Amino acid sequence: MANSNTPLHHEIHVAEDLALPSKRAAVYKIVQSVKDDLTSVEERLGEIAAGTTTSTGSDGKVVEDLAKTLQQLQATLGDTAEYLPAFEQRLLQTRIFNANRVLSDRRSQANASQGFSFRRAPKTGKLSKTSLVGSDLPDAVLATSKTVSSNSGLSIDQGDTIGMQNCSGVEKKFERSVLRGKDVVLSSLVDCKIFLEGTASTLNLKNLKGCLVIAGPIRTSVFMTGCRDCTVAVACQQLRIHDSENLRCYVHLTSGGIVEDTKNCAFAPYTVSYPGLDCDFVEANLRAETNDNWQHIEDFNYVVSNKRSPNWTVIPEEERKAFGDTSF
Repeated sequence: MANSNTPLHHEIHVAEDLALPSKRAAVYKIVQSVKDDLTSVEERLGEIAAGTTTSTGSDGKVVEDLAKTLQQLQATLGDTAEYLPAFEQRLLQTRIFNANRVLSDRRSQANASQGFSFRRAPKTGKLSKTSLVGSDLPDAVLATSKTVSSNSGLSIDQGDTIGMQNCSGVEKKFERSVLRGKDVVLSSLVDCKIFLEGTASTLNLKNLKGCLVIAGPIRTSVFMTGCRDCTVAVACQQLRIHDSENLRCYVHLTSGGIVEDTKNCAFAPYTVSYPGLDCDFVEANLRAETNDNWQHIEDFNYVVSNKRSPNWTVIPEEERKAFGDTSF
């Protein structure tokens, strides 16, 4: 492997390359560049895990640099997706997803070593400041939270990770000043309404039931695991849904989404609107222009060529909803 101290750069100009007479050769060049850089990222992650990295600076700084590289690679892959065979897209998407997952786990391990700040929600009535995502949050953020019917809700606020878990009947809005650069984890929620107004780094939805999650642009990936009877509206680079059912997803994707061990999942274009959304797209390095990737969904459990998986469908236009800061 090349010297680990050398920063990774991905500077292929996709639009210019695809304008060349030999489009196939240009696409091959781009894809090979993505593969090479992705291999370097995977090797660096392995070095960090083994404690053998020779990079200068902290592991945290290296992880953030690798996250930026993965974001660039995902954007490039999205630009060239229509020219690639399905199996090639699936392979590269899976590798990028796995690398992002390792990065997320690495961040979680770092936070765990520092000790997560969990705060138990009150049994009844309004949430107190110390029961929310952090006692040092601005009053304007705290004021957006509604009543809680759960008697064991916990909020998460540590380092690069914020979120909430083990709550029922919560309505909460996360402001952009809180979300910026954070990994958001929403876990074990029932009948909750969550609005993420702004740009987060990643979004992990785990074991949600009967929830509504509205999100502004996510810089990298959205992962959903064990979710049931939920509606989600999100813009992101990548979407992966695992072991879930009865979902309605309004999405804006740089590349197509992936479902696995999932059934009865319906998709539609992203229909979220709130003040500052266009600026959030720019900050998240996502293209706001409408594309049809919301209906380019790969089902890893259904590999019949030229046939759409029976596990997902399209939400009819007359049934689609719009979402915004007035949805609460």
